[in-house]
Amino acid sequence: MFRRICAAILLLLAAFGVAAAQPLDGRAQEDHAEITALIHQSAALSLPPRIERAFMLTLTAANDAYLQGEIPRTVMHLRTFAFEVRSVKRAKRLPP
Repeated sequence: MFRRICAAILLLLAAFGVAAAQPLDGRAQEDHAEITALIHQSAALSLPPRIERAFMLTLTAANDAYLQGEIPRTVMHLRTFAFEVRSVKRAKRLPP
């Protein structure tokens, strides 16, 4: 029982350390610029409103998470965006 409690506390501390980690300064500006570029490119595609809204919500959430320093959440949102793009492309709703 004591080992399980210690393991749980250790896992919580490790998760807190990962969540509180700040991105590297040099790379931070490049990453933010890439997310912003994705937002602008998606807005310029003139997609159907529902698809454009889904893309914008996902990318805005990724951008907000990145600005708050929550890198794991940023990665999750960017993976979701990639999945959304593949799904829309598979459904042939993306312009060439």
